[in-house]
Amino acid sequence: MSFRLPAGFWKSFAQDVWRKQPRVFKNVHEGRLFAPPEELFRIAAEETAHLARTAGARSDFGCHISLGKAMIMQDHIRLMPAEGDGSFDGWAARLSREEGREGFMYYMNSAQRRSPLLFQRYREFTEGLFEQIGLPSWKVSTDMFVGDYPETPFGVHKDVVDNFHFVAAGRKRMLLWPYETLLPYVKEGVDARDIDYALQLRSLKDIREQAIVLEGDPGDLLYWPGHFWHCAEGTGGVVATSSCYIDLMYSPLMGLSDVVNAKLRPVEETHPFTPYVPGRHQELAGALPERLRDTTRRVAQGLKELVDGGLEREMELTWLRYVSGGGFLRVPPPASGVVLDEGQALKLVPTSNLVWRDLASGELGCAANGLVETWPASHGLRQTLQRLSGGGAHRVGALLDEAKEELQGSGVVWSRERLREVLTTLVAWRALAPA
Repeated sequence: MSFRLPAGFWKSFAQDVWRKQPRVFKNVHEGRLFAPPEELFRIAAEETAHLARTAGARSDFGCHISLGKAMIMQDHIRLMPAEGDGSFDGWAARLSREEGREGFMYYMNSAQRRSPLLFQRYREFTEGLFEQIGLPSWKVSTDMFVGDYPETPFGVHKDVVDNFHFVAAGRKRMLLWPYETLLPYVKEGVDARDIDYALQLRSLKDIREQAIVLEGDPGDLLYWPGHFWHCAEGTGGVVATSSCYIDLMYSPLMGLSDVVNAKLRPVEETHPFTPYVPGRHQELAGALPERLRDTTRRVAQGLKELVDGGLEREMELTWLRYVSGGGFLRVPPPASGVVLDEGQALKLVPTSNLVWRDLASGELGCAANGLVETWPASHGLRQTLQRLSGGGAHRVGALLDEAKEELQGSGVVWSRERLREVLTTLVAWRALAPA
């Protein structure tokens, strides 16, 4: 059953609420939990197990633990939710037992890339909003907050994101203040409206009475615009929420910087030490190391490749990912170990947003569920994608039997094996499913 809200809801929301005011929407999915706590706990425990296997080797692993107002930097993996805890309540009980106190917060970003279920539901949810306001030219992502903390560890703050907050467990309370209300607490000379900013307050006591209070139970949805100051306040017990945020200061093309950095990596190579004699700097100036000269040539060649079409190609692929991912760029990875059964019938999953386009490079780029691949452009490939997009069930063996080899120059651009590769990829992307 879809988690898309009625068009009337989104029309009213876009007109009266979007970027204007905080709001609580009660029981928006009629008794169904958008983000079940069991699913949130599963992906949290899986991430903990992964970090334990790698000894936390990743520098940006996307989740952390806070106690009180401090982020835990030492032994943080041991404090994270683990499979043996059984649930978030079990996790909190273990921390209370082992650490002797409460007030823990667990945070995970990009939760949607760890859960195909959440990824699908969030896209169903945001699709109705984007139908009203347009697909934003900025980043869409999700995160998770879980804990029994008395208030947000980093205090009263504001973001450059508009936030949709789904309550999964416990009672969630958010305190909010219009931007102008707390300007006296902003450091002099700082314009915080379009930046992430945390206020340096010793306590909420002086501003608590001015707060707008939003409270939600499991199944409820809280929304607030990015320019509102906000802070969570504990309600007793463990609270779990999953949030979807729309970043107003981020372009999907920001990811292209990774492509540029890849071309500049030769600069990071270790160069041998150059002989040095004090007082003979003029001689040293004339002895330009050949290794440095070679590195510069390679960087220049890499940048030329980007200017000559490589950067445009990456831009096109990024846009395909963005469109097929419904605004999400960090998505669940492909399923592994996919083996086609020629006797099985497959059909397109409509919500996978299967799209394709001819690239300036001469290839054909194809994307679904935010994942992208390129193949040599061919009539057979286009015909296959159009046929699958038309709906209906298609037996794998029949599709393969109909594949006619196409040649371009001295190379084969379409064949039975190329079709098998395409179908296997789409199944791994969860774009094709058993009919």
